Amino acid sequence: MSILFLFVDGVGIGPSHPGRNPLTAGRLSLLNNFSDREREEPLPFQGHCVPLDATMGVDGTPQSATGQTALLTGLNAARVNGTHLTGFPNRRLRKLLRDHSVLKRLRQRGRRVLFANAYRPISFLLPPPVLRRRSSATTVATFASGVPFRTVWEIPIGEALYHDFTNEGLSREGYDLPIRSPEEAGETLARIVMRNDFVMYEYFKTDTAGHGQNWDKCIALTEQYDRFLHAVLKNLDLTQSTVILASDHGNLEDISTPTHTMNPAMGLVFGRRAEEVAVHLRSVTDVTGVILSLDSHDNRDPSADAEEGP
Repeated sequence: MSILFLFVDGVGIGPSHPGRNPLTAGRLSLLNNFSDREREEPLPFQGHCVPLDATMGVDGTPQSATGQTALLTGLNAARVNGTHLTGFPNRRLRKLLRDHSVLKRLRQRGRRVLFANAYRPISFLLPPPVLRRRSSATTVATFASGVPFRTVWEIPIGEALYHDFTNEGLSREGYDLPIRSPEEAGETLARIVMRNDFVMYEYFKTDTAGHGQNWDKCIALTEQYDRFLHAVLKNLDLTQSTVILASDHGNLEDISTPTHTMNPAMGLVFGRRAEEVAVHLRSVTDVTGVILSLDSHDNRDPSADAEEGP
């Protein structure tokens, strides 16, 4: 049994406004979900779409640091912090991630845990104080868990993916790496998932594109990611795997503004026990608890700290 958590930055479920929401214009089969209309046909792979509350009951527009910390810990990071926080986690949020991240808790259970994103060598050459201040929530959580980081040198052997899974950006920087189609990258991630109990993969180009308000770029990126996700699902045995995709806040679904939105974050669930999982996902704070519950159910470990959920 395996669990794949796909974190996709800055994609919400908003109205299908043809001049504002690029998800209305792309050739999509999985990400084309809207708040004001039902899908014309069910999600492929018997999937379920769930809107995730990203406000966490705290006034203000949802932001990345608090939203991602909530996704990775199951805690109300905005309330703990006193407000929504953009950018990188501060000291208070880093402590939550170090103590409570889903990666750390699963590894303490003895599970095979992997953060599939590949890092460039320069990422680890920064002075420690700078590295702490400029580390994303996923990086902080991985450091604390003790899970080994993947590097770009593991991309060619199929052990990691860069956040730009095509490797086109790395190639422009001079790295001698294969250019991959979204389908090839999705197949690679599926193989990684089958070798582990829990895999996390982060994609944040969607958030960057939303801030840039470039209609054509947003369409191109979401089409590319949709193809990638379709390939992941096609190449997994979904009777043995659960796939949870979740965003931290809205953004790309309304490019009339360069800021984040108040729309719910997008959540998608596929595979084993997907219907039960979808019932228990209502907020960005629910993802970690659902993952821990799935793991407890699958491994039948009476000493595991099972959460309420599926």
